[in-house]
Amino acid sequence: KGVPGPPTTDCSLEISLSCRIDDGEIPCEEYNSPADGDCSRTATYIHVLQNMAPFNSGKDLLLTSITRNRPGDVPHGDDFDFLDDLYNEVPQTLQAAFSMTIKESPTINFCTDDTTYVTTFNTVSTPDSGTTQCEDEVMYTLDLSS
Repeated sequence: KGVPGPPTTDCSLEISLSCRIDDGEIPCEEYNSPADGDCSRTATYIHVLQNMAPFNSGKDLLLTSITRNRPGDVPHGDDFDFLDDLYNEVPQTLQAAFSMTIKESPTINFCTDDTTYVTTFNTVSTPDSGTTQCEDEVMYTLDLSS
């Protein structure tokens, strides 16, 4: 995924995105609101960034972009720039073997909200303060239309 050009093996960032009801054990996609009797719940989106380089390897990553897109998210907005909002646009260093977790917790009405929320989590990182740019993207779909 490295751009531009080789070596792409320097791209050691792995990202993931999940969603849990009230930051608990129940995945958002498995929540059955009519059966559970509670329509309006907090959907905690968990964004994890992990530098997979070995500990003490010195292969730090500079995170130059951390963004989220979720069309229809009224309380938080369709597009959200974590780097801008959390770190005043200052790129963040993620040391080798370390991870960072960012949580977002919009309230969703699981009973009346006939929507499909597609969340795209995107990062751009630069290994070892070099010129290679690594872009990673993951998606999470919460389908409430059924």
